[in-house]
Amino acid sequence: MKKILKILQLVAAVILALIPKVIAKPCKVMPGKMPMKCFHMSNAVFVIAISIVILLIIAYIIKDEKIEWGINIAVPVLAIDLFLLAKFVIGGCKHAGAACQMKTIPAVSICSIILAIISIAYLVVLKKSINER
Repeated sequence: MKKILKILQLVAAVILALIPKVIAKPCKVMPGKMPMKCFHMSNAVFVIAISIVILLIIAYIIKDEKIEWGINIAVPVLAIDLFLLAKFVIGGCKHAGAACQMKTIPAVSICSIILAIISIAYLVVLKKSINER
């Protein structure tokens, strides 16, 4: 169960990193104009998602479950941060039909919530494993 959740966590984090750059790109920046806030939101989402991927890789390499548990505490917190960042803190364009409102923000929101749920489930399973030893 731990391995499956660990793999699901990593897959969700990689998908989350790909959403703003490949899967569901936000609005395009017009030449010669300032980027809209959805451009900055997508960059912030990308950087935080890459940070989550790096944390998960480090946690996978480390064989001490207590240290792994400590590292994995950050993952659901960062996933919730991503949801809040995309939806409320930075957000997207005001136009409801904009690409960021139609694709990027919903995709980031759904994927970040899924990652948070998987991560919390993984923490519960990992904590039980630590307590059994």
